Amino acid sequence: MKIELKNIKYAAFASEETHCFEATVYIDGKKSFGVSNDGHGGCDSYYPVKGGVDHPHNRLAEVDAILGLEEIPVSWDKDITINNSLEIVVGDLMNDYLQEKEIKRLLKRICYVKPDCKKGEYYRAPASRKPTAKNIELIKQAPWWNPANVLLNELPLAEVKQYL
Repeated sequence: MKIELKNIKYAAFASEETHCFEATVYIDGKKSFGVSNDGHGGCDSYYPVKGGVDHPHNRLAEVDAILGLEEIPVSWDKDITINNSLEIVVGDLMNDYLQEKEIKRLLKRICYVKPDCKKGEYYRAPASRKPTAKNIELIKQAPWWNPANVLLNELPLAEVKQYL
């Protein structure tokens, strides 16, 4: 079962304990229903959307039953597992969406990591140049550049996530 979020609207200013958002849930490529959270720590809300093939109340139990067959580790202790659910999947998809959005913002300038960097630590090139081919070549020829540095702008998004 492939679950995706589209038409995401995120409100950082209203996000307190959880992400404040609304989105459309697609299951196996088909528009199914809407999901939202008011950002105050409660559960997600599901509702029908125009063009959706499912009413959420008809599909939620089925989706959770399928997802619940998978046990996943909790973030605070890898020895403890819980059953997966749509709530967890939607939360993970929102986290991925926000991480990708932040990475794309960072990569509007030349960014790199040093070999001894900790995960999440990165540097911007001097003068925060735009990542054009010419500027990247100038950075690589600079006397301070270490060939062991990893230029994040040259990596696919999935690989950049491993560093940040």
